[in-house]
Amino acid sequence: MNVLGYEYGIGVYPLRISDYVRETNVNLLLISNSETQHYCWIKNMSRLLSAQTTKHDGKRDFCLRCLNGFVSAESLAKHKEYCKKHPVARRDLPKPENATLQFNHLNYSMRDPFIVYADFEAFTKPVHTCQPNPEHSYTKQYQKHIPSSFCYHTKCFNYIIYQGKPVSYTANNENDDVAHIFLEELEKTYDVYGARSSKILLI
Repeated sequence: MNVLGYEYGIGVYPLRISDYVRETNVNLLLISNSETQHYCWIKNMSRLLSAQTTKHDGKRDFCLRCLNGFVSAESLAKHKEYCKKHPVARRDLPKPENATLQFNHLNYSMRDPFIVYADFEAFTKPVHTCQPNPEHSYTKQYQKHIPSSFCYHTKCFNYIIYQGKPVSYTANNENDDVAHIFLEELEKTYDVYGARSSKILLI
């Protein structure tokens, strides 16, 4: 017998997963609050877990120890050989009051003489690929991002704090290599402010 739990904001997670393999396993979902507990029979594990683990439609086979889904029973069997060596995994998210990371040791930081803040825009072009093998896990590539424009902003701390003018570029046609033009413009900025011995930090 396998027991899964449910918690609002976390979803379904494993509570007790049997180490024994049988032809027929009973899977239960424990729903509880501060006063009552209720067990439900999980008739279809794929329907229960697919929505919280993947955006793709279709039946998937799930490992109940880590709730990862697989497109075939063969892929799941290979995964179980590895997963059974580890304890049952549950996703543990921080409480809202502890969900923010903050850097406090400013005395350990070092200011870079130049900082460049850059952003790209891109067109998406459909990618035509062959049909993936359903017997193996895969990443489905369906579009390619082609840079169409960029803008970057430079701050210099070498002398008086200086903020350069934003540099932007928009492609004139499909043959424009926007990424290459970005690097060329960045080198010009690098030369103008005498930063050949300095470090440029791209954020």
